Amino acid sequence: IEGDVLGYGVSIEGDDGVIVDNFSVRSNNGHAIFGTGAHINRRIDELLGYDLVVLQYGLNIMQPGQRNFSKYRDQLRNMIAYAERCFPDAAIVVLGVSDRWVKSETTGEYEPIGSVDALTAYQRAAADSTHVAFWNTSAAMAEFGGMPQFVANGWAAKDYTHINFAGGKRVAEALALSLRASLYELLVEREAEAEREAEAARRRQMEYEMMLSRNL
Repeated sequence: IEGDVLGYGVSIEGDDGVIVDNFSVRSNNGHAIFGTGAHINRRIDELLGYDLVVLQYGLNIMQPGQRNFSKYRDQLRNMIAYAERCFPDAAIVVLGVSDRWVKSETTGEYEPIGSVDALTAYQRAAADSTHVAFWNTSAAMAEFGGMPQFVANGWAAKDYTHINFAGGKRVAEALALSLRASLYELLVEREAEAEREAEAARRRQMEYEMMLSRNL
């Protein structure tokens, strides 16, 4: 065979279990997604059949005390729209920014960066306005004690910014439990709706039969 072959990846997984493809680019605020080819992504989706797309960005755009992220909110909306274009049959969940602390210039001690809650709110607003799911990563970390406890446990780097594999495992477990709980609630809701529809159909049938008996 002559000529060049351009490979985008190799899929050697089986058909069972949960398969996760991670498209990781360091120091990327999310714009790198636009550098991918929509038609290539769509073709890969047709071959692999993605069920869920997780968008996790924002850690590097925070500045101490920054409160306005409206521009980034609008950019995130475009990222979501692009993901929907590439993976039209997949659900999408936006992960809020993780907890982050910075070293104080006055005390030399680490303290909250002061913009996590603000950026999280803008990320949630982008998800809500585009009707996709949102998950609060910093709130999940707070259940474990936040970034200081992550560092103390060896779950994050001592820069109080980057979660390591051990910390990521805890966050991933919390996310998985949340997704399972949401799925269970959805299934219960659908079963209840199906029962309501069945009950309404039974009532209509009874009313129809009573009408027929009166006319005989």
